[in-house]
Amino acid sequence: MDTNLYEKNEKKMQADISLQDTLHKNHNLEVSNCHYMVNDELTYIQAREKKIHMDTTSNIKPKKRITKMKMKKYKSEGESSYESTKLEDSLTQVLEKFKRGCECQDDQCFKGLNPETVYRHRLNIAELTKAEHDMYLMGVTMACLTNPYETARHTERRRLRAQYVYQGRRVCLDAFLYLENCTHYQIKRIRKHLMTHGVTPRVHGNHGKIPHNTFSLDIYKIATEFLKNFIELQETKQKTKVAKNAQLHLPSDITRKVVYDSYIQYCRKNIS
Repeated sequence: MDTNLYEKNEKKMQADISLQDTLHKNHNLEVSNCHYMVNDELTYIQAREKKIHMDTTSNIKPKKRITKMKMKKYKSEGESSYESTKLEDSLTQVLEKFKRGCECQDDQCFKGLNPETVYRHRLNIAELTKAEHDMYLMGVTMACLTNPYETARHTERRRLRAQYVYQGRRVCLDAFLYLENCTHYQIKRIRKHLMTHGVTPRVHGNHGKIPHNTFSLDIYKIATEFLKNFIELQETKQKTKVAKNAQLHLPSDITRKVVYDSYIQYCRKNIS
């Protein structure tokens, strides 16, 4: 009896232990499933929030970077740019230009100058020819240029510097252009010419070149003789040579092709 009871109790205890093990495994499985569900939910929420954030940011247009251009400062706003080569009608306009001053903020380049002398000087320069004005500006520019190859410290010069002088005193570029009645483009071209060719007259690049579409002198002579003979023949037919400076009207049957064909026949006769 005791052994049977002991075996029954032992079987019951083993059954309870196995039941507890299965319950514990099921509990762990449920807990792990809950963890997976929570992690999946968090991952879904994070992905959705990230997508919403990307949609909102994609709708916002990027701001364009506005680069501010540095403008040249003038003394009086709204003042129109003065043409340096525009001559004045009277001495009072020169005085008004002196009152407006140059682009220098600290010093006035027109200070101490005689307005009448400047006015006559500008008028004299305006009467010069282009070649004479170029040679004059070459002399003035050559006297103002520094050494184009090395600096005062005997190092290689990287940038060409120019000083502008009028009546022995240094002036700014704006004042120099006005006083010498020239443009900035002229000064730059003359300076480049001095660096490459020296003090020599400026000659256009096409000077002395024969155009590509020219003919020989014999062809021009033949064409001139043909036209003279053709006009004389038409004048005798229409009897317009009697009247002085009378206009010659060709008939409608004489077209350009007819004139060209007759010119070809004339050339064949004379050339052969």
